[in-house]
Amino acid sequence: MMEQKGDIANGDGNEERVRKASNVTYIKAEFDFTKTDISEYDAIIAQEPCEDTEHIVRACVEQKRDFIIALCGVPHVLINGEEPQNVAEWYDYLEEIGGENGFIINSKMVPGYFCPVMKGFLEGKN
Repeated sequence: MMEQKGDIANGDGNEERVRKASNVTYIKAEFDFTKTDISEYDAIIAQEPCEDTEHIVRACVEQKRDFIIALCGVPHVLINGEEPQNVAEWYDYLEEIGGENGFIINSKMVPGYFCPVMKGFLEGKN
């Protein structure tokens, strides 16, 4: 999900490709950090984007945008085609890409549901 002033969506997956309302733009599409321009957005918010996770982190770091990603509980194939041996290795790799401003926390936002979340606070950083 990409956040932009003036837009919102319910995120149930049944809306059109891009739907705008209050203050969030809901976009359900592949994310390629080499092609996706996120400069008009304040932040990127994603829930379990699987293989797109690395793309989102790289785009946000390169384009200096804040992000919050609810991570999958299993590792995914990296952009370079390599496969982490376990989820801890994958999380370490993502934190390395995120640099000093990207980190993973273990959140219990919903009782009984463990969801690691990666946060990155990068907007305006040089």
